[in-house]
Amino acid sequence: MQGVKIDVGRFDLAGLALLTLLTRVPFMSSAPYDMDSVNFLLGIAHYSPELHQPHPPGYFLYIMAGRLIAALVGDAHLALLILSIVATMLAAWGVYALAKLWYGVLAARFTALILIFSPLAWFHGEVALTYAVEMAFSAWIGWWAWRLWQGEQRLAIPLALLLALAAGFRQSTALFLLPLLVLALSTSSWQVGWRAVLAFVLGCLAWFIPMVEAAGGGAVYFQSLIDLWERVPASRTVMSHDVDGFELALTRLALVVTGMVLALGATVMLLMPSYQPAIGRSRKVFLLVWMVPALAFFVLVFLHAANMGYLLLLAPPLFVLAGGALAHLWQKDVATPLGGKISILLVAGVINGAIFIASPAYLSYASIAQHDRFMQSLPLMIQRHGGAGVDAVIALDEHFYGFRHLGYVLPDRLTLLFPEMDSRGQWRIFSMNHGETRWLECLPREGFSLLVASLANRPKIDYFQTILPSDQVTWSEESGIVLIHLPSSLLPRLYPEFARQSVCGGGA
Repeated sequence: MQGVKIDVGRFDLAGLALLTLLTRVPFMSSAPYDMDSVNFLLGIAHYSPELHQPHPPGYFLYIMAGRLIAALVGDAHLALLILSIVATMLAAWGVYALAKLWYGVLAARFTALILIFSPLAWFHGEVALTYAVEMAFSAWIGWWAWRLWQGEQRLAIPLALLLALAAGFRQSTALFLLPLLVLALSTSSWQVGWRAVLAFVLGCLAWFIPMVEAAGGGAVYFQSLIDLWERVPASRTVMSHDVDGFELALTRLALVVTGMVLALGATVMLLMPSYQPAIGRSRKVFLLVWMVPALAFFVLVFLHAANMGYLLLLAPPLFVLAGGALAHLWQKDVATPLGGKISILLVAGVINGAIFIASPAYLSYASIAQHDRFMQSLPLMIQRHGGAGVDAVIALDEHFYGFRHLGYVLPDRLTLLFPEMDSRGQWRIFSMNHGETRWLECLPREGFSLLVASLANRPKIDYFQTILPSDQVTWSEESGIVLIHLPSSLLPRLYPEFARQSVCGGGA
C-alpha cells in the first residue's frame, strides 16, 4: 500500500523477543542449578556476602532486581529465571544493533539468530545464574562504545552509567570492560571525558555504598571478599607456587576455545579468516580491547572448568563476526538458490538445538532435566542411607550436590560445610538450617551424622578413609554419591582446629 511505511527494525526486534521467549520458556530449570544459584536465592531472602548469601563480591543489583521480581511473581527462583530470559533478549537486541552498524540489516538478523540458538547462551537463559545478564551488558556496552568512539559524544555519560550499572550486577564486568570505556572516550574532548568518569564513579557509589551497608559494613564486606579470593582465585593463578603455570595457562586456553565452540555451535566455522569480510584496523583494535582483558584473566588468573558461563562476556563480538561472515557469504554466493541457503541455516539451527537439548555436556537441557530429577530425589536418598536419624549432614564445597544443594533440599536438617576455614585467625564452619546460613557455634557431640561426597572427589574420599575408623562408620554409594554414616563424636576428626578452639570443649 502506498503511504504505509513499515519499521523493519522494530519488527525485527519484536520477532527476536518472541523467538527468545519461545525457545527459553519451555526449558526453564525447576531447581537451582549449581551452588551459586542457591547462594543467589538465599541472598534474595537475606543479603549477606559474609555468609555467601550470595558469595562475594556481592552481585548487589542482581540480588535486588531478583528480590523485586520475586515480590511480583512470588518465587525467587522464577524471578532469576525471568532475569536470565530478559537478559538473553536484550543481548540479542544489542548484537543486532552493532552488527547492523558494521555489516547491515541482513548480518544483524543472522547475528541475533546465532546468539539465540547458541547452545551456551541458550543454557544460561534457562538457569538462575548471572552470565546471561553479563552477556547482555557486554553486547550493549560494545554497541554504545563503538558509537562513542566513532564520534557520538552524547553517549559518553550514558555509556559510563551503563558500565556502572553492569558492575552493580556483576562486579567483574567493570574490570573487563573498563578498558573499552577508556578507548571509547579517547576520541572525546577532555571535558566530556572527565564528566563520563565522574558519572561512572558516582554510578558505582550509588550501589556500592548501600551494598556495603547491607553487608554489615566495610570491614565485614572486604574481609569476606579477601577470604574468598585467598581460598579460590589466588590459589589457582598461573603464578601459584603449587601449579605448573604454563600447563595451567594452556589448559585454560583450551577451555576458552572449547567454550567459544560451544557458544557458536555449528556456526563456529564462520570465524575462520577465509570467511571473514575485511573489517579494517579500527574494528580490529576495538575487538582486541573488548576481548583481551577478560581473555587474559581467564587464562592467567581464574576459570572454572565446570562453568563456561564466564565466557559469555566474550561471546557478543564473536556473534557479530559470525553474523557478518554469514551475511557476506549469503550475498556473495549467487549459485546456491534461496531454498538451499535457507535449508543450510535450518540445519545449523537443528544442530545447535540438538547440542542444547540432548548433548551429554553440562550446558544442555538434558543435564538440566537430570539435575532437576536428582534434586527432587536427593532428600529420599539421604533418608534411605540413615539420614532420617542423624543430627547433622556434612557436605563438601562442590558445585553440584555439595553443601549448598543439600542445605537447600534439607531445610529442616543441620548441614555443615567441610572443610573448616581459617578467617582472620579464627577457625569457622559454615552451617545451614531453615534456609539460613550461619557460623556454627558447637559441633554435635552425640547421636549420628552423615557425610556426603561426590564419588568423583577421590582425594577427599581417600582422606576420609584415612581419618575415620572403619569399625565405627558405615559406607554406602548411590548415583555417584558416597554416604558415610558416623557417630557425631568423630566430628572433631573432620574439624580438628575448630574443635580445639571451640568453647564447647572437646578435642579429637
